[in-house]
Amino acid sequence: MRSLKGKMVKVTVKPQNVSVDVSKGTLLIEAIRKAIPWFPSPCGGLGICGKCKVRIIKGKLSKPTSNEKLLNILHEGFRLACQTTVFDDTIVEISYREPIAFPTISTIEIKVPVKPWISWRTFESSKYSKQFDKFVLEEVGARYLSYAAARELINVKLNGKATIMAYGEAVYRVDTYHFEPLGLAVDIGTTKIAGYLIDLSTGTTLNEGFTLNPQLKYGDDIVSRMTVALMDKRKLYDMRNITLKSIEDLAKKLALEVKKPVTNITAISIVGNTAMHHILLGLDLSGIAFAPYIPKESSPIIEYGGNLGFKILRRTMVYIAPVISGYVGGDAVATLLTIHYLNPKLPSLVIDVGTNAEIGLFLKDKIVVASAPAGPAIEGHVTSGLKGVQGAIYDVEAEKVGDNVKFNVKVLGETEPSGISGSGAVSIVSELLRIGAITATGKLKIGNYDERGVRYVKIVDSKKPIVFTQTDIREIQKAKSAIQTTWQLMLEDEGLSEDDLESVFIAGTFGSYLKPIHAQRIGLIPKVDLDKIFIIGNAAGAGAKLMLINGEARRKGEEIALKAEHRVYASTDRFRKLWIKNLNFK
Repeated sequence: MRSLKGKMVKVTVKPQNVSVDVSKGTLLIEAIRKAIPWFPSPCGGLGICGKCKVRIIKGKLSKPTSNEKLLNILHEGFRLACQTTVFDDTIVEISYREPIAFPTISTIEIKVPVKPWISWRTFESSKYSKQFDKFVLEEVGARYLSYAAARELINVKLNGKATIMAYGEAVYRVDTYHFEPLGLAVDIGTTKIAGYLIDLSTGTTLNEGFTLNPQLKYGDDIVSRMTVALMDKRKLYDMRNITLKSIEDLAKKLALEVKKPVTNITAISIVGNTAMHHILLGLDLSGIAFAPYIPKESSPIIEYGGNLGFKILRRTMVYIAPVISGYVGGDAVATLLTIHYLNPKLPSLVIDVGTNAEIGLFLKDKIVVASAPAGPAIEGHVTSGLKGVQGAIYDVEAEKVGDNVKFNVKVLGETEPSGISGSGAVSIVSELLRIGAITATGKLKIGNYDERGVRYVKIVDSKKPIVFTQTDIREIQKAKSAIQTTWQLMLEDEGLSEDDLESVFIAGTFGSYLKPIHAQRIGLIPKVDLDKIFIIGNAAGAGAKLMLINGEARRKGEEIALKAEHRVYASTDRFRKLWIKNLNFK
């Protein structure tokens, strides 16, 4: 076969009318992403989800794959971009627009003493002409200069002003001007990266914001991304590089908005689930992709930014939180740390709902943690599913009208609805249960049947109806059962029942849009008094901030990671038996 390398073709993407040049033999999805970086591929390019479907206007392309035939899209003039190779100038039309995300990233403000784990000092260097290096070390209680700091010190002597930064026994940074250092707390989520710009002198949050995780182009969920990375190591390195760049771009944005130089950021704390942690560090993912799911590295890491691959933030000292297991990561550690500082009434349960839900149980003498394999339905992977972006339905109210049901919907961004988020799916099931449209076993009693014989109800009747199907109900049943079974087994092992719980915390973006009554009705969370339930938003982000502004809090987080008792339930017979029972709605 002759090599196609060097032969270029033009791919034009409509309606954006953006053209790019790529080599013959390039996958269409890679070409489109050169023009539209956020073009989706929720399944990571496996040809399963059909979300990268595009209409071909012109072009010589590879033959349709079996996946494309299976999804029955060819007769409509569509192809899957992840399955199609371009061999000639090509014009495609996409129906995609970049999502506007609406994650809740605001955190509970927890007051702790401001005692960062870095130290600094500003002074006039011209007053200390003799033994200047020794003076610098004495000022911050350090014993030696890093190589970079020693080189920077030469400029300080000439300039006359200095700000010196130290961690432990080392001066790691020297600047030739006076400034109050800033910190950046980062929560790397599967969908979004949240950032918090902190004044390290006062502990005040100066600004906060988010960006969509650029790894989304390799799949909506962690499993898809790990699959891609394991198949092609270059993709792992690309995931790492685009994540580093996104953090730096977010840092620049946050600093610019409050009129601060991004170079004033001198310390960073980062939390994330174990997969995000490994991708950030460029670690082999095979250990957490396969049983027994052991992380390649679980200890806390403190490293110079440049050594981690940062460029703009290369002169920072970066702290990366420890992970507990393959499915309980640094974000869970940060969440548990936040709960610790909230001083809850015990016993206390915290649930961070997601594809892999993380659950913690606080007792007087210990903390127990576990993960629940809820699956993607809980994050909006249903028939008309949508992530937490503009147009996503996040809450509904159902009303019986004769033999039909009318749905009143609440939509993120207060715009036209275009899909159903995870919390929206839970609220739909809850409301259908309330009005008797679903049986205790989850059977849908109303609605029409589609061409496959699957029953559905229309949530929004429009040109492209938003529907919820019997299959979707089954997926929510499986998700809620996994979470419910996990916290029930945790309580059972400690000789407790849900009636014994004094407080229940719902953490994360999902929980921020979830009405506790809906979650209780389907069995997702314990049926305790509503005044014992607390919605706490991005608790992982709050923990990341605590780890940044207080060295003792950082050490407490590390202690939690070491001492938390990790329980594995999903692979046990106990779990399977109770999971089957919990599929029903009580």
